[in-house]
Amino acid sequence: MTSIEDRFLTIKEVAGRLKLSPRTSQRFIDNGGLEAVRVGRPYRITQRALDKYLERNRFYRKRN
Repeated sequence: MTSIEDRFLTIKEVAGRLKLSPRTSQRFIDNGGLEAVRVGRPYRITQRALDKYLERNRFYRKRN
């Protein structure tokens, strides 16, 4: 049985989770920020890679 961290997501699924366009998700991959693998022609992203990306790019806003 595979764990949730090992599940592969499509670019469209990642875009939906981040509330972005699929093209923006593709740019994250093209810029090297989001780790992905190619399965045939399309890219696949693991949940673990998405979690790492979100953790690395987290910022905190100070409240006044």
